[in-house]
Amino acid sequence: MAKMKNLFFILLTVVALTGSTFLVGCGGVSDEQMQQLNDLKAEVDALQSQVNAKNDEKSGLQKQIADQEAKLKEWQGIAEGIEEIARNNLSIFFKTIFYLLNLKKSKGDF
Repeated sequence: MAKMKNLFFILLTVVALTGSTFLVGCGGVSDEQMQQLNDLKAEVDALQSQVNAKNDEKSGLQKQIADQEAKLKEWQGIAEGIEEIARNNLSIFFKTIFYLLNLKKSKGDF
């Protein structure tokens, strides 16, 4: 964005200097020169409109990225929670199996 602003100001300065050169150097401005100046001003306006549109597009894309990153973080948290639950359930399962095996062993069922 800073580069675009710099480009805009450089172009505006060139237009101003070109216009002042025509006004001071010749003592008068021809219709052709005035038309060129107006064309340059229109071009500057068009370029500024493009810069504004690109900045709006950039802002929209940055918002989309932020939304996607927030969703990703949320899903990572959910995945970690599920992993913790699975780990705890697996631990309980194996403890139960070992308890039952020891119970059978102590009763002499083996």
